[in-house]
Amino acid sequence: MDPGVAIIDFEASGLGAPGYPIEVAVALPDGRDWATLIRPEPDWIAWDPAAERIHRIPRGQAVQEGMAPTAVVAQLDALLTGQTLYCDAWLHDHRWLHRLYAAASRYPSFRLESVFTCLNEHQQLRWRWEKQCAARRLGLAPHRALADARIAQAALARLCAPAVAAAEMATTPVAEGC
Repeated sequence: MDPGVAIIDFEASGLGAPGYPIEVAVALPDGRDWATLIRPEPDWIAWDPAAERIHRIPRGQAVQEGMAPTAVVAQLDALLTGQTLYCDAWLHDHRWLHRLYAAASRYPSFRLESVFTCLNEHQQLRWRWEKQCAARRLGLAPHRALADARIAQAALARLCAPAVAAAEMATTPVAEGC
């Protein structure tokens, strides 16, 4: 598995069925990235204050600063056509992606896969720990789409790095520091 993969991440108004995407970010294998807030559609009204406490994006900020879903979809397609993107919360991210594209009356021009399809059982068990370590190494706080995409990309690269981390991963308990 080439660790240089494209990662996509969303932040949302809430995790329940009426929730919708309010931020999307992509971290590309060549080091480029792209992120934007998403302006809620008129019928996207559900808002979970608990979700806001986690991602720290007030609804008013998404309304004022967000791009319209059609513009977001156009940007994503321009960047990602034909690629496979990976995410670490596939059930949620898949829903947010398709809700976004439905608002634009379009279908994604790229595939969405779970990072876990790339990882063996041992790597899957280390995923959360590697993400925490990556966040510390990168100096990023989680729960914003771009930070989460960069963190996931760094964690995946480390987990998939040949031999360099293999011996360390085999002997280092997850409970130890990064």
